[in-house]
Amino acid sequence: MTDFDVKDDAVGICKAVMNGVAPGVQIIDITHQATPYDIAEGARFLAGSSPYFPKDAVFVVVIDPTVGSTRRAIIAHSRTGQYFVLPDNGLLTLIQDRDGIEGVRQITNPEWMIGAKTSSTFHGRDIFSPAGAHLARGDDWTKAGPAVEVASLVRLNLRSAVVDASGLHGEVIGTDGPFGNLVLNVPSETFARLGYHLGDTVPVQVGDHLYQLPFVKTFSDVAVGKPLAYIDSRGRLSLGINQNSFADTYGVRASTQSRLLRRDDAACREVVWVSLTVTHTIGSDPSAVWPRAWLRRQLVWLHAWIRLLRVWLLRQPALLRASPRRQPACLHERLPAPAPSRLESPAAHLPA
Repeated sequence: MTDFDVKDDAVGICKAVMNGVAPGVQIIDITHQATPYDIAEGARFLAGSSPYFPKDAVFVVVIDPTVGSTRRAIIAHSRTGQYFVLPDNGLLTLIQDRDGIEGVRQITNPEWMIGAKTSSTFHGRDIFSPAGAHLARGDDWTKAGPAVEVASLVRLNLRSAVVDASGLHGEVIGTDGPFGNLVLNVPSETFARLGYHLGDTVPVQVGDHLYQLPFVKTFSDVAVGKPLAYIDSRGRLSLGINQNSFADTYGVRASTQSRLLRRDDAACREVVWVSLTVTHTIGSDPSAVWPRAWLRRQLVWLHAWIRLLRVWLLRQPALLRASPRRQPACLHERLPAPAPSRLESPAAHLPA
């Protein structure tokens, strides 16, 4: 796995080096289109794919923004038995957390490299590819170089989703391939703590925007072009649009902060969420994208007023008596008791 892309010969050269050291070695490409320099994305792809490989698989990973510097080239052996040949820059963080690391070696032995002509900018060819091939053909990995303390490995500072009294605070960590679905750092177990069920509408704030998204099982559960919230194939909460790109449609990118209310709080605080949306709309430039952006703002205004009207109607005692089941528990508890009827009993006017 690399961030080399496939526009030039870099990937082919690396494979040729591997085959030269271990003729006939089987090579499976995870991806060569990781976002350039994005170590966190590489760590996510590595942790997401490694469980589907054999227990003795060798992974060569080159996402190496500081190539040629003092950063170490290493081989790590996980407790599951897999080997990872990569720069010591945080790519192992998620593997280390989930699988554990049994041992680490720094690659310093020239016999495990391409030779004396090692460059300072292409360690994927000169160090990582030959070292990975030596492992694949069964060479003793302790010959690669000196042992490294596991505790000294570079780690990424990855944030986890947090649930508190105000709801869930998370982050967009990437998009789902070319489809533009937003992947959040919210495991399904964490999302379940908010109390939502399939079919519920989930208020999700992403950046400065609020979205009211149906929580469904799959894309076809909503109409084409409509947004949705769902649990993806990796067990994380994701936001998408049926047959369209959520990221492109709403201009959302990785590292954007997100927030979700608890299910019981969502109805009680509906006015607050609407106010946030309208405030952002007022501050926008109505001529930015005409007429689609202008029309979208008008629809947001209309949607806000409808919701405000709905909440006002829900607060009316007469309507509460007519349909109490439609009321959020929080509103129902705060409303005063209905006033006594002004109609007097007919018996009050009968002569004694």
